[in-house]
Amino acid sequence: IQCRMTTEDPNLNFAPDTGRLELYLIGEGMGIRIDQSGYQGLVISPYYDSLLAKITAKGRNHQDACVKLHRALSESRVRGVKTNIEFVKKVLENEEFRNGTVNTSFIEKNPDLFDVDNQVSMAMSIVKFLGEQVVNGP
Repeated sequence: IQCRMTTEDPNLNFAPDTGRLELYLIGEGMGIRIDQSGYQGLVISPYYDSLLAKITAKGRNHQDACVKLHRALSESRVRGVKTNIEFVKKVLENEEFRNGTVNTSFIEKNPDLFDVDNQVSMAMSIVKFLGEQVVNGP
């Protein structure tokens, strides 16, 4: 199976986000293929395709591929822009999706897919705080 890792915010109707990729690492491993255009330091403007990477997982069956893709996404780190990573992970965790019994109304019927934990990196928070202290003072 394949997913598109994008700089889109699922909670804003998948609107593209802009900014600089402060951190960009994509999970790899057996059965994972990555076709990517993103890199650390890349400035994302509003005049672009929001695609950062296409990640393809190959397994013995659909469920095995889901596990591999979920692992690759869980090991990925993208900071500086919002992404759809947590949304795709929620899709992969869904039993109906894993069983391959979904149809075109899957997302509409599963609004809980949008209940994502947009993690904020502690390290990035500290760096931002220190930068603001240096520039603006205490």
